[in-house]
Amino acid sequence: MRLIPIFAITVLFAGCGPSPPQLAPVEGAVTLGGRPLANIEVVFVPEAGTHGRDIAAYTDADGRYRIPHDQAGGVGVPVGVHRVLLRDADMYLVPPGGVDAESGEPVPGAKNAKPARKTSRVPLAYGDAAKTPLRDTEVPAGGRTFDIEVK
Repeated sequence: MRLIPIFAITVLFAGCGPSPPQLAPVEGAVTLGGRPLANIEVVFVPEAGTHGRDIAAYTDADGRYRIPHDQAGGVGVPVGVHRVLLRDADMYLVPPGGVDAESGEPVPGAKNAKPARKTSRVPLAYGDAAKTPLRDTEVPAGGRTFDIEVK
């Protein structure tokens, strides 16, 4: 008879683990001086009290980004408050001869030349969770459009 209460308690608490966060779609555009910025990584970082993980997307040639929603697949931005980070993906090392503007292929450079680093088009503070000016960004259950004008 003792086993029945223990079994009942075990069954009762078996399904009481943390539930997955509610997710939502987010899309928007990143601009600087009214002009679209391509190849910008947009990262949503949940603030304390918002459950979920960071999620990111990259802007296209029109400066647009999109994070779709698939609750079953675990895709989307967690519903709640976020900090948003922006990182310039074009800031990676550039080959010594540069990059051909049309093909994107490296151009041969001088022998023993070192790669150069491009300057970020986005102020570096936008890429730092402690310094980003994009704070307290609310993502509701239905999702939202979040356009960002870089200052």
